[in-house]
Amino acid sequence: MTALNETFARHRLRPATVDVFGVPWPAYKAYAVLAGLLTVVTVLAFGGPGVTAMWASAVVVLTVWWGQRAALSGRWDHGGRDHHARS
Repeated sequence: MTALNETFARHRLRPATVDVFGVPWPAYKAYAVLAGLLTVVTVLAFGGPGVTAMWASAVVVLTVWWGQRAALSGRWDHGGRDHHARS
């Protein structure tokens, strides 16, 4: 029995990079860190406790980081139904 594995070229967007101490970082990581710092400053400026600032910044960092990463990576779907649809 033989099998044919088809490969398709995927067009992915190259993430923009930012130099951080001479090391190229994807821009979405830098945006996430800056958003987290801004969240900490904002929560502490309004008199919130440090624990609230920490949790809020963690939520913001993860949301920005994974949201922009997902937006740049495109759709990943190589499930079994794709195989059966082509067969």
